[in-house]
Amino acid sequence: MKNLLSLKGKSVVFPGAAGFFGIHFAEAILAHDAKRLICIDISENCLNLLKKKLVKLKKSKVSFITMDQYNHIETKRVLEKIAKTGIDVLINNAFDFTQKTGFYDQTGKVETATFDQMQKCFEAGAYWPFQATQIFGLESRKTKRLLSVI
Repeated sequence: MKNLLSLKGKSVVFPGAAGFFGIHFAEAILAHDAKRLICIDISENCLNLLKKKLVKLKKSKVSFITMDQYNHIETKRVLEKIAKTGIDVLINNAFDFTQKTGFYDQTGKVETATFDQMQKCFEAGAYWPFQATQIFGLESRKTKRLLSVI
């Protein structure tokens, strides 16, 4: 039971890796001996900052992929390619904290939020994790590899 939640020897894919929480989660994943960590984010600059921060913890293979999850076709292609490499853990951490969703912006208040902002919130908060879970879940089912989804 002690190793039930262990990341030792596990391959982890991590959309939203370069955000505020993502940076801390990525450090924890590496500190807990994951074999491989695939960091995905929309911002290449933020991924580069994450890369600099993780260099000192690099005990495993770490890769960085820039991807815009609003582009569903490209996201599907990239995630399917990653899924075929054998993933043990999916951490659905991506969300759009910009004016598109009304976050950190006066236009996103309950009184003023637009239909388009609410659609983007739904897309980032519900569809993105669903799409990733669907892709990795289907591959997991095909290969009979246990997948943990967070």
